[in-house]
Amino acid sequence: MANTSVIYARAATITIADFRLDNGQMAFADNTYPAAIELAGGLTLLDGGGYFNTAHSDYPGVFNITADISGVGALNAQMMAIAFADPSTTTSTVEIVLTGNNTYEGGTLAGLRGIVTAAVDGALGTGDVMVSSTGTLHLTGGTTNDYIDDGAMVEVASGGVVNLDFTGTDVIGGLSIAGTEAEGGTWGAVGSGADHESDALTGTGMLQIPGDETIVYQTGYNSGGESWETGADWSNGLPAQAGFHYVNELGRDSGLSRTPEGTSVEFPGESLTLANTSVIYARAATVTIADFRLDNGQMAFADNTYPAAIELAGGLTLLEGGGYFNTAHGDYAGVFNITADVSGTGMLNAQMMPISFADPSTTTSTVEIVLTGDNTYEGGTLAGLRGIVTAAVDGALGTGDVTVSETGTLHLTGGTTHDYIDDSATVNLAPGGVLNLDFTGTDMIGALLMDGTLADAGTWGAVGSGADFESEQIEGEGYLQVPGAGIDHIVNRDKRVFDGEVEGAQPGDRLLLEAGERAAITFRNLHGSEAHPIVIVNDGGRVTFSGTDFAAVAFENCSHVRFTGTGSSDYFYGIEATGSSTMGIAVHEFSTNVEVDHCEVHGVNFAGIMAKTDPKCDLSANRDNFVMYDTVLHHNLVYEVGGEGFYIGFSFYGGYSSTAGCEGTTLYPHVLDGVKIYRNIVHHTGLEGIQVGCATSDCEIYKNHVTFTGLTNQQYQNRGVQLGGGTGGKFYQNYIADVPATGLIVQGYGDNEIYDNVIVRTGGVFLDKGPEPTSNQGFKVFNNTIVDSEIGINLYATDVLQNQIKNNLVVNSSGEDIRRLSSSVPWELEGNLTYDTAAEAGFVDAENDDYSLASGSAALDAGVDLSAQMPAVDYEGKVRESDWDVGAYEGQWLLKDEPTTLRGMTDTGAGMATSTWFGTFSLDDYPWLGHDRLGWLYAYDDEIDSLWLWSPTADSWLWTSRFCFPFAWSDAGTTWLYFYLHEGEAVWAYNYSTSAWEFYAE
Repeated sequence: MANTSVIYARAATITIADFRLDNGQMAFADNTYPAAIELAGGLTLLDGGGYFNTAHSDYPGVFNITADISGVGALNAQMMAIAFADPSTTTSTVEIVLTGNNTYEGGTLAGLRGIVTAAVDGALGTGDVMVSSTGTLHLTGGTTNDYIDDGAMVEVASGGVVNLDFTGTDVIGGLSIAGTEAEGGTWGAVGSGADHESDALTGTGMLQIPGDETIVYQTGYNSGGESWETGADWSNGLPAQAGFHYVNELGRDSGLSRTPEGTSVEFPGESLTLANTSVIYARAATVTIADFRLDNGQMAFADNTYPAAIELAGGLTLLEGGGYFNTAHGDYAGVFNITADVSGTGMLNAQMMPISFADPSTTTSTVEIVLTGDNTYEGGTLAGLRGIVTAAVDGALGTGDVTVSETGTLHLTGGTTHDYIDDSATVNLAPGGVLNLDFTGTDMIGALLMDGTLADAGTWGAVGSGADFESEQIEGEGYLQVPGAGIDHIVNRDKRVFDGEVEGAQPGDRLLLEAGERAAITFRNLHGSEAHPIVIVNDGGRVTFSGTDFAAVAFENCSHVRFTGTGSSDYFYGIEATGSSTMGIAVHEFSTNVEVDHCEVHGVNFAGIMAKTDPKCDLSANRDNFVMYDTVLHHNLVYEVGGEGFYIGFSFYGGYSSTAGCEGTTLYPHVLDGVKIYRNIVHHTGLEGIQVGCATSDCEIYKNHVTFTGLTNQQYQNRGVQLGGGTGGKFYQNYIADVPATGLIVQGYGDNEIYDNVIVRTGGVFLDKGPEPTSNQGFKVFNNTIVDSEIGINLYATDVLQNQIKNNLVVNSSGEDIRRLSSSVPWELEGNLTYDTAAEAGFVDAENDDYSLASGSAALDAGVDLSAQMPAVDYEGKVRESDWDVGAYEGQWLLKDEPTTLRGMTDTGAGMATSTWFGTFSLDDYPWLGHDRLGWLYAYDDEIDSLWLWSPTADSWLWTSRFCFPFAWSDAGTTWLYFYLHEGEAVWAYNYSTSAWEFYAE
């Protein structure tokens, strides 16, 4: 109901499953109908809010709203004008009684003779509350008395009433009475005993307003055993209460305090910090502290008359001084079950420590901490003097090192991946200490110290466990995996299968591929670690894999592996995969965390590089059971393949019906978390150049060169790049050209960011969100140059919040330049330019595919500043100036007359300069330039936007310009060169006349 429309209630119970009010109201029909009406179902308050009203004489109408209330609008109880009644002439009242699960945000008004009764906790949503001069706010019932949001403002006009019909305190953000802002503290009725009393308040309850003084210190040890329930321990003399942060920093001899006794207790303050050896004694079976901070403080068992097992819930932050858990009573096995999530930079310690009335050296007590939270603390873990640390879930021990003392025990149990200890952490086991590996499997660690001596690489386990190394200090069935020390394994040319379990490959090892031609190979069961991956590299020259297998190179059940062709400086692509295999390189069968780089793939029947594990009928490889992490593919050359150049992730994010063993069952493919595809060259493929599906998180595809793809012209697979179902993330600085259909099609996650791309002679860009319940943020399409397309940008995404199409340069479209399916597609257009011809756009040399902006182009300085939404760099990585240009290129020029006239150059001093596009070079010997990557070059003027350079290294004159560098024309070779200038690597030049990479310089 909108625009002041009214519905009249004439039934005792009205159920509307989805009732929406947008400046509409519900009113009582007249006084012949029920005086109390229940509104059930669901109520959404849209922007205009909702009103409840009765305008009949002497009629106290009551709406019992059991419906759950949501939305952004306000809820109002007040007399309002309707067609047959004037609210100023009636004495009626209208009351709304709220008992639903309410989350509405727009606030609440008890208006003209309106009564709002909040009868359950959280009834008033999250907004502010206003009580008019004839209104009443009634708070009653509930269990925690948290009717009003802790951050909400309550404004009570003169004459208004707030009835606090409960016992206890409700924390609010602020209070205004008759226009005067209330002071911090408790507020209640006259005679209530609150810090502040007011005639506007009735009842026994109190409203708590946080004061300016939010830090309350412990005053000292109270030998009477007072707890936080009394005010005796705290400097403000009040019991601990919401709105205050508490600090105990007086030390263990004077800063002792206790929890209340009981089965379950909860600290009511905002936070509790124990510092400087101060102690809190636990006297309840469950202690919940929402924000518990330890900074060289400790929690200890009170004595052996209290529970031997205590749960610590809430949140635990370990500050720099760390935190300790302790019991110092004779023959007492105390256990702390820490279900709280543990974060922070400090260390977590389980050990006997001195307190005021116990000497840890004379007791036989033990203390155990059992960790089951989502823990991220960084400072490490200590199982100290008679301390036991039990990690009962994966990741329980945070990211730091783990130390087990001579009387300590580390117990690892439960979990699913058995990754209790961080892969880069060191485990330090003292003589007498115990490692109880109470699980089946292997936990990867960074290093193992046994009595201070670094343990050998391999698996470590208990005596009789079958591990590579066995120790009497280790118990249980599990293993700790210690990474290798970089052992090299020679993989001869006749090797067809390399099994890591059989060959004993350890994290940190290298597999050296003997150079030359060889048959296909399968790598199986190779498991490195994040800190110590297994590296597979060509040795002594180029390696060529070829065969008729499923893949020329296959990875099965591998993790944390890098496959790289960087083993010989004579070859940029040191590994070649070819032949009549189905795939060139296949990363499948539960493989994850695999990096592939500097490989050349061509000639195979289907995909050049594939990374996915197909769904299985037993669900082992399916969503929620398997995730492929950190798939990194870069600096590869893929061409002349029958299918996709890159086939990453499964095609059907929304599931598909199996036809292989479990017919009729919908199988959902696994997702990919962490996909990086960059600096690859892909051309002449049968299907898409790059296809990515199910990459739901941390996906980036950038700086790839994709041309002549989809050449079989198979319908729906004749595109340049396809980002399929479930794929989100960023797509930027890519070049796509000469594709029979759509250059870039996105049917992905709905949060895709597409910027700084050049797309030429294709069907254009098509954008839609997949039908699956994914993100609804909308597409961001910024600063792309799209030339000679059927439709420049074609937008179909309807069920998203907003699509943003900005700063795009669209030229010579045979159809529409920028279009949307219908008016139901939300979009925001700004800063885009469209032209019919390249000449109008002002490109430098469109005939030779140079789409940078010439001087005088109308696209210069014509864009909007998007630096808050995307990186302020262009297609070539140049920094965008304050006035953004439209399209993928930012116009900057290098003019070569004198060194001081190098536009876009910065003189960095000491005879050195840097250019936004040409890099760093010396000017001391001008016109000789000492370029940091290309060596000595002799500069000779040509025209205003270009430059001739003599290169002694290339023995040739080179022509280049701001618009094409690092491409250069070689006069001697009469060919174009492309210089590979990646920092930290040798300089190579791709020779387009020979289609080969040539070494230029170190």
